[in-house]
Amino acid sequence: MSNLPPKAVSTFAAAGLLLAGSAPAASAETLHRNGASTVTIRPAGAPAGAKVSTAVITVKKGTRTVAVNQRSYRATKGTYRVTSTLTYRAARTVTLPAGSVWAECRVDSKRITDDRTSWRDYSDGTGYFAGQVTARYSGTCTDTVYDSNHNSRRLAWTTSWSDDKYLVTEAHPTNADWAALKLAETDYKIGDVDYVDGEDVAKLPTYTTYAKKQTTKETRTVRVR
Repeated sequence: MSNLPPKAVSTFAAAGLLLAGSAPAASAETLHRNGASTVTIRPAGAPAGAKVSTAVITVKKGTRTVAVNQRSYRATKGTYRVTSTLTYRAARTVTLPAGSVWAECRVDSKRITDDRTSWRDYSDGTGYFAGQVTARYSGTCTDTVYDSNHNSRRLAWTTSWSDDKYLVTEAHPTNADWAALKLAETDYKIGDVDYVDGEDVAKLPTYTTYAKKQTTKETRTVRVR
């Protein structure tokens, strides 16, 4: 038997560090009837996002078994030992690698910026000026991909992307940035479709896949007040 104080044993149990030969402590909860004669005990929850095929409980009150493989149990005042048996498929989120994405993106919003410090005389007094203009887009992208089971998936997600251009304009330096903005406006307008490489989108698409079925059991103490 461990010489650790009860609080320390509880702490180590929660961290999965119980000494060899020590049984893991069962979780406990308290349910209140709030004036009713009974309260419903249900199975423990599965991991978030899991697909649950079976969730049942076996309930003991003292030495007497009062329910076997039931979806729920209406309990009166007392202390119960509840074993939940869950069969489920755990969820896993997969993020596609950038190199596998070639997205069709509809432009929902657009903002033009330019690097004003880069504007300069393009060729010694000819009246041409050059500079970089960036169109920043956001919208809904779609792509058809294949998962690890070779099943096709049509994915849709919202993201943003940008397009840099180094433009040459005949405008006077004081109007060079204005002229470049007008040129950039001709690329993609709201509602247009742009085809974007996965390396250029701010957010890559994801999909959910599910593991093989597994069955777990968990026992807890339930106090009904």
